[in-house]
Amino acid sequence: MTEADTLLRLRQEVDRACSELRESMRQMAIACQLPTPLMSVCTLMDRIEVGVTRTGKDASFDLEEASGVVNFNADTLATVIERTDDFADEVGYRNRAERYRLVQLAVNLFILHELLHVVQHFPHFASVRTIKAGMPGYGLPMLDVAADTVAAWVTAHVEAQRLGQTDEQSILRSYANTLILAYVVGAFVFEVVGRAPKMQRALGLLTSAALVEAQADGRLSPGSLNAVWKPLSPLIVLDLQSAGAFNAVVLDTFPGMLIANFDESETSLVKLLWNSVGKRPVRRTLELVSQILLRLGVIAEAPKDVVPQSTRRRAAD
Repeated sequence: MTEADTLLRLRQEVDRACSELRESMRQMAIACQLPTPLMSVCTLMDRIEVGVTRTGKDASFDLEEASGVVNFNADTLATVIERTDDFADEVGYRNRAERYRLVQLAVNLFILHELLHVVQHFPHFASVRTIKAGMPGYGLPMLDVAADTVAAWVTAHVEAQRLGQTDEQSILRSYANTLILAYVVGAFVFEVVGRAPKMQRALGLLTSAALVEAQADGRLSPGSLNAVWKPLSPLIVLDLQSAGAFNAVVLDTFPGMLIANFDESETSLVKLLWNSVGKRPVRRTLELVSQILLRLGVIAEAPKDVVPQSTRRRAAD
């Protein structure tokens, strides 16, 4: 495949993603379910053109404000596709159409995540360097996990609408899966191992996925959680190596700790979890998150005869 063919294929993927995202957000707006940040994204998508280039820079995208063009980094897009295909192997997807759809959803997540950065008022890579310098460690991961969470919410609606499964429970299950996929993109496209703030952001996504899936299944214990938490609340997990106990900060209208119990009795389990972040298999990391939440009384155990939705192979496989 020539360079021109590669860029054309990637451009077609970006165009498809933008089309799906626009339509999903349109339907959410009609149903009065569109979160406020997405109203600005809709306006942005209406006034820009998208492209794909090899920028030779570390930036995932480049906004040309004068021309109104957003160019996505071809190398980053290709890595998103490769790492998602690796994940499809890991979870046992054999059906070609299902594997391709998983890749498409990952591209949706990536595109919307980057466009949300424009709405968050740091559309240029120079801004990223300033944020890192002005709020070392945690400034960028907090902004990233907020974008991850909203992007996963919309992508879940894209898939739920495609499948005609738009009841609340189905959307929540789809959302749990897209949060896991957002973890895959965040943890394997952008190296996180050994970088505590990035690991905390990535682990926040899996924690959200476990909570959302438990809510969909009726296994969540709301009384154990901070009352401000809801499925769209971004989470940053503590540096578990330093803290020795599991908890997370809820980044919502009134930030606070996710749970009141800083139980340090499961130190070995917490250590195992921390050391698994950014490593395969992803299922093992998710299982460790669920085990800790179960022991803390945040979620109830799934019935023995039920396979968790987020790790279940599709029937087509």
